[in-house]
Amino acid sequence: MNSQYQPLVWLLFYAICISFVESRGKYMWRCMLVLLAASLLPGILFIFGSLPYVDFKKNAVLHNFYNDDTTWATGTISTAFFGILPSTTVGFAGVESLTVVTGFVKDPAVAVPKGTVAAVWTLFVSNVAMVLVLASLPPGLEIIATDEFCLNRGLYLGMGFTSRVAEWIMIPAQIGTAVGFSIPYARLTQAMADSNLLPAWLGLRGQQTTRRAMIFASAFGYCLCFVSFYSPMFKMTLQNISIVAGMMSYMGQTMGFVMLRTSYKIETKGYKSPYGLVGAYYVFLVFFCVIVSIAGGFQMDKGIAIVSTIGFILILTAYYVLVCQKVQTVSKEEYQSIFKFSVMKFNKSRSKKSKKRTSNTSQTSRASLVTTARLLFPKKSKVGSSIMSGK
Repeated sequence: MNSQYQPLVWLLFYAICISFVESRGKYMWRCMLVLLAASLLPGILFIFGSLPYVDFKKNAVLHNFYNDDTTWATGTISTAFFGILPSTTVGFAGVESLTVVTGFVKDPAVAVPKGTVAAVWTLFVSNVAMVLVLASLPPGLEIIATDEFCLNRGLYLGMGFTSRVAEWIMIPAQIGTAVGFSIPYARLTQAMADSNLLPAWLGLRGQQTTRRAMIFASAFGYCLCFVSFYSPMFKMTLQNISIVAGMMSYMGQTMGFVMLRTSYKIETKGYKSPYGLVGAYYVFLVFFCVIVSIAGGFQMDKGIAIVSTIGFILILTAYYVLVCQKVQTVSKEEYQSIFKFSVMKFNKSRSKKSKKRTSNTSQTSRASLVTTARLLFPKKSKVGSSIMSGK
């Protein structure tokens, strides 16, 4: 397809997604199940279809054509770790959106965390399996790494699919991904509008459905696509900008979790993470490494991603302080949470002051006793000397 028609294709794609999500629920959810199965199909066909051709020992090894040596790894920590670390986040994209669609779930305090953990483990196992299978296919990792679409070779060997057919069977997965993202970003946009965080002239506040919010958010996304179409540099860094912003948000959420477990000693009544604080510290380290991999110049983008992210944060901060702070409202549930933690913070602060006051009082009391003893029993008195020496 001619690249000049891409903006029209994107526009059509957005229209299809909005129409799909805004259709009747019983039809939408049935179609979602179909998209789910279609999304899993390429990976399943690739892994199991390629197994007869897998030879990890022969194909996954890297050859040095100058001295005929072989190695299982190449590169430095810059190129082999930080250089590719942001790309690994694509394999888990969408999991974070589950917390925004809790309204669709019965008993979300238990079901959503369990579903999230199951999704992460499923993605982890499937991603590792695909990487191992891909690296083990002929003619070898060095050649396969240059393929435009990494699954094409395995689908051709295992199923006989041409590259064109392989691309077509990927389309349902892409549609499913887009639809899956459109629901949470529409709900998030509506929530921001209801809290007066978006301009009133948009007409989004108080809507019974997310139709307007979805159209507005999709229009904003389409504008980003349009800018990317005419600015290759922006297109190259747009994903990294999103990743940096996401990692900052996740680090903040992780810090909040740690504070609730350490400073406030709160135990949840629903789902309890089996990973606890150790898991929180681990993911915090992962998020930090991802930010370093982008902010540290390992993506060769001349710092555009991190500078752009900081610029966006400053602009949004100024917008919040100057426009939203005085008019922001909170829901009943948000108010209950804020009130609860405000009381806890106040009690904790008062407890610290009370302990400090008690400590100061104890020190003052001891000093007063010593002074009184010195006045009553001069140093030349044996009794006074005994008391002062603690005997």
